[in-house]
Amino acid sequence: MFALLYEFRKREGNTIVPSQHVENGEKLGSWLYYQRTLMRKGNLPKEKLEQLESLGVVATASARQLKWDKMFELLSKYRDREGHLDVPQSHKEDGESLGSWLAHQRKMKREKKLAKEKVDKLERLEVGNAQETIHLSNQHKLETVGVVFGEHTWKDMYQRLVHYQQQYGHSSVPQSYKDKDGKNLGTWLNTQRQSKKRGTLDQKLQGKLEAVDGFAWEISPGMYRWDAMFSLLRDYYEVEGHCNVPKDYTIRVVANIDDVQEKRLGSWLNQQRRSKLKGNLGADRQRRLESLGVVWDLSIIQWEEMFVHLRDFREREGHSNVPNRYKVETSFPLKNLGAWLQTQRRLKQEGTLDQNRRERLENLDVQWEIYSKWEKLHHLLVQYQEREGNCLVPQNHLEEGKTLGIWLNNQRSRKKSGTLTKEQCSALEDLGVVWDVAPAQWDSMFNLLVQFQLRTGHCRVPQTHKENGKNLGTWLNVQRQAKRNGTLDRAKEQELEKIGMVWNVASESWDEMLALVVRYKEREGDCLVPLKHTEDDKTLGTWLDLQRRFQKRGTLDPEKERQLTEIGMIWDKLTYKWEVMYSRLLEYKEREGDCSVPALHMEDGQGLGAWLNLQRKLHKNGNLDPLRQKRLEDVGVVFNRNKQRWESMFALLVQFREREGHCRVPQNHKEGVKQERLGSWLDSQRQKKKKEKLDFALQTRLEKVGVEWSIYTTSDMNDDDDWGFEGMDHLFDDNDLMAY
Repeated sequence: MFALLYEFRKREGNTIVPSQHVENGEKLGSWLYYQRTLMRKGNLPKEKLEQLESLGVVATASARQLKWDKMFELLSKYRDREGHLDVPQSHKEDGESLGSWLAHQRKMKREKKLAKEKVDKLERLEVGNAQETIHLSNQHKLETVGVVFGEHTWKDMYQRLVHYQQQYGHSSVPQSYKDKDGKNLGTWLNTQRQSKKRGTLDQKLQGKLEAVDGFAWEISPGMYRWDAMFSLLRDYYEVEGHCNVPKDYTIRVVANIDDVQEKRLGSWLNQQRRSKLKGNLGADRQRRLESLGVVWDLSIIQWEEMFVHLRDFREREGHSNVPNRYKVETSFPLKNLGAWLQTQRRLKQEGTLDQNRRERLENLDVQWEIYSKWEKLHHLLVQYQEREGNCLVPQNHLEEGKTLGIWLNNQRSRKKSGTLTKEQCSALEDLGVVWDVAPAQWDSMFNLLVQFQLRTGHCRVPQTHKENGKNLGTWLNVQRQAKRNGTLDRAKEQELEKIGMVWNVASESWDEMLALVVRYKEREGDCLVPLKHTEDDKTLGTWLDLQRRFQKRGTLDPEKERQLTEIGMIWDKLTYKWEVMYSRLLEYKEREGDCSVPALHMEDGQGLGAWLNLQRKLHKNGNLDPLRQKRLEDVGVVFNRNKQRWESMFALLVQFREREGHCRVPQNHKEGVKQERLGSWLDSQRQKKKKEKLDFALQTRLEKVGVEWSIYTTSDMNDDDDWGFEGMDHLFDDNDLMAY
C-alpha cells in the first residue's frame, strides 16, 4: 500500500488522498486514514512513521485541512502554468472550483478570518487585492488580466477596444480574448462593466465606452453569437462586394485544431430578414446590417441575380433570346432563366414592370414581342421544306435541336381531333403538309427503291442498307412480309414487280453468296474467308461458317455441298483454322522476309506467334502432320530456334568482317536492321570457348572468319551474366532440346 501511496504522490504532487479513493483496486484512502489514526495514537512503528513522513503525511490533518492543501496545490499549479493568479471565478482546475475557492480566501482575509499560516502561504504565491501593495514584478501580470494602473493604461486598453471594433465590426469582446500583444481585452472590458455596476466608474470613461459603436453594458451569450456572425458577414462582404449570401451558404470557422465549426451564414442572414419583417430586429442591429448593404427584400436580390445571368448569356451567345427551359445556378428556388425572362415580358405587357428595370433589360437587347413556340417550329418546317422539297419529316428528326418530326405528328393529331386552328391548318397545307402520311411515305420509299435499282441494276437491297438515311432494306422486307400475309395492295405489288422485285430471296441469295465466294477465291487464291469478312456489304465469312454448320448437321443440300467442295471449300473447322493461320504466315513472310514470328505477335487479330510455337511443340512431340511440316519448312520455318539464332548472329559477324576487314567487334556494338547485340554475342562465344562449352564445329567456323579468342576476355562474367545470348547455354547439349 505504501508503494501505491508513493505512486499517488508522484503523480498528484501531494498525499491528499480522498477517503473513498481506490488505487489499482486497493482502498488507498481508507488505508491512509487508518495510518494517520495510528500515528496520532503513537501505535505506528518508527520505521513506517518515518516512511510516511518522508512523503509529507501529517498525522493531525483533518478533512478540511486536506481539502485546503489540495486547493492550494491546484492554485500553485495554475500560477506555474498561466504566470498569474487572476483566476476567473467560474474556473475549474482538475474538476475543482478553484476560482470560487480563491475568491473565498480573499474574503476570509479581508474579514481577518483566515489563519495566519494560510495567509503566509498564499502571500508567498503573491495572492492579494489589487488595492493592496503590489510588487513591481507582478504589475505586468495583473495588467495583462485587466487590472488598471492609472489613466495611461486605461487609454491604452480603450484604444485596443476601438481597434477591435474597427477590425471585427462589433464591441462584444469575448471574456477570454487576448489581442496580438497578449493584452486580455475581454477581462478588462468585463472589469469596466463591473465598475459601472458598482458605481465606481468615472462618468467620462463611461461616456467614452458608450461612444464605441455597438458597445453594451449588459451583454448576453446571444449577443456574442450575433456579433460573431456579423463579423463573418462583414468578411463575406469584403470578399464578394455584396451581402447577397446564398441561403445554404456555410463557412468553416477554426477555433483551434480540435474545434472546427460550420457557421450557416446564409440561414442566419435570412433569420435577420424575418426578424426585421416582424419588427423584432433592434434598431442598432438593423443599422449595422444596412451599413454593409444588406437588402431586406429578397425579390430584389433575386431579380439582380437573374439579370446578371441574362447579361452573361448575352455576352456568350450574342443575343438575349433565352430558351424557355434554360436553367442557371442561383441561390434561389427559381433557376429557370427563360421563365424569368418571360415573366419580365408579361409584366411589361401588363404595364407593371419598373421603368428602370425595363431600360436595363432593353440595354441588353431584350425583345418584348417574340414568336410563339408554334410559330418558331412552323418556321423550322418552312426551312426543312425549302431544303428537302417536301414536308415528310421523319418522326425522330431534329431541326436546330428541336423535335420537328414529333411536333408535325402532333399537328396531324390535333387536325384529326379538331383542335388545330384554321389559320394553323392553312399555314401547314400551304407548305404541302400531307395529313394522311402513310401513302405518302410508301411513295417516298418506293422512289428510293427505284433510285437503288437504277444505280445497282437490281432490287436485292441488304436488310441493313439505308438510302438517303432511310431504312430501305427494312422497308423492303416489310413489303415481302405483307405479300406473304396477303395484306399488300395489288397495285403496289405490281409496281414493285415492274422494277424487278424478287419476293423469294432465299434461293437467289444462296447463289449470290456462292458467286461472292468464287470471286473471293479468284482474288485471294483460296476459300479461307475470315469470319468477319464482308463482300459487297454481305457477311461472307459468317455465311460460309453457317454452311459448315449445316454440313456438319447433315442439313445442307447435297448439290450445294458439291458446289462448295468443287471450289475448294474446307469443311473441317480445325483444318480451316490451320489453313487460315498458314495464310497469315505467308503474309508475314512476304512482308518481313522471314518466318521468325515473335511469340506474342498478332496478325489480323490472330495470335500468329503462339500458333507457330504450337506447331514447333507438335513437331518436337512427333505429333505434327508430315505434310504440314513440309509445307512449313518450304516457306522457311525453322523448328530449332536456337540454331537459327546462332546462324543469324554468325551471318551478322560475317557482314561486319566484310565491311570492317576484321572480327574485333566492340562489346557494345549493334549490327543489322534489328540492331542485334553482336559485340555481346561474340564475347559470349569467347566465354564459352574459354570454359570449353563451345561446340568444336562452331568454334572452327568462327576461327575461319578470323575470330581471335585471346583478344580480350571478361574474366568476371559467368553464365548468368551472358545477357547477350541469354538462355542458349544448352544450344547443342544432347540432354536439353528445349524449344526457343
